[in-house]
Amino acid sequence: MCTVCRHPRRKEVNQRLIGGSPIREIAAEFVLSRAAVDRHKREHLPSSMVEARKAEDGAEASSLVQQLRALHRETLSVLDDAKKVQDSGVILRAITRLEKQLELEARLIGELSDGEPDTAVLISPEWTVIRSTLRLVLEPWPEALQACAAALAALTTPGAA
Repeated sequence: MCTVCRHPRRKEVNQRLIGGSPIREIAAEFVLSRAAVDRHKREHLPSSMVEARKAEDGAEASSLVQQLRALHRETLSVLDDAKKVQDSGVILRAITRLEKQLELEARLIGELSDGEPDTAVLISPEWTVIRSTLRLVLEPWPEALQACAAALAALTTPGAA
């Protein structure tokens, strides 16, 4: 029988494994062999505990995305106000901030996605620059901007193309 499963502090070992603590640290703390802890992790760790941790991580990341989107809306509001008074310094700073927010949001969403190959393209710095440049260049022509955005969205939507 598994020495970790028989260990009096098995629940604590499981929690540490799920929390991502290094196997060598767990083995030393609970006076177990690294091989036993590793084997227990691979073969006996309750899958329900692992799934619960993944769900918890997903909810936490989702909350971060929601907070970032709220911040994004605020930045867009600042940008709109700066355009009304034609404050080019604030406009440029707001655009820079928006670029950073978009990149961060793409990274967060990419970590939550199912790992489709196009995720790497969507979060690449090059794509962020291209997308931002297109948005800026086409801004005077809203219809062209919308058409370009729709075409790009169709390329990145699963099942499209």
